[in-house]
Amino acid sequence: MVHPSEATRLVEVTRQPRSLASCQEGEQLALEELQQCRQEKARLEAESNGKVGLTALLAQKLMGKGGVDDRDISKNVTAHPGNTLTSRLARTYRSDTGRMVVRLAMEQELWNDGTTPWTPIGAVLVGPQGLELKALGVWPLEPIPPGKGLRVVLELEATEEQARGTFTLKLWCQEGGGRGEFFDGVTFP
Repeated sequence: MVHPSEATRLVEVTRQPRSLASCQEGEQLALEELQQCRQEKARLEAESNGKVGLTALLAQKLMGKGGVDDRDISKNVTAHPGNTLTSRLARTYRSDTGRMVVRLAMEQELWNDGTTPWTPIGAVLVGPQGLELKALGVWPLEPIPPGKGLRVVLELEATEEQARGTFTLKLWCQEGGGRGEFFDGVTFP
């Protein structure tokens, strides 16, 4: 008999070998993701180019003669039943680019009524005919602690026609497998 503290553990690890096709498919997916990241990085670097704020909008020709219009939609935006987040304040912005598209932004103070932090990672606006406008980005990508609020901004581009009407905002979070929060009543100036 051997004392447990004197015994040596033996661990065997076995796995099923992957096929060549499976390895090649994984490599192809990784290369595609890398290419997407490189394109996004190049786009962000080209957009910023050291300029921020209104200077960046003017330099990138994202602001036309009308400038930036805004609208307070705090009273119009309503959270779906079952949402963890509630909207305290909401404002939308439109920048006429003088091109075929307009630049839209929405800022919202979101309050976390849940018991766990909520980190927004993506957003989409669903229009009147079911058209989905994917946000170019959501900022900041930091958690909203339980019982606290955070100002969240999203930005997107759309044609003048697509930007009309009342939208439903869907926000995705990092936690809980990408669950969503829905807000109705989003309109742009």
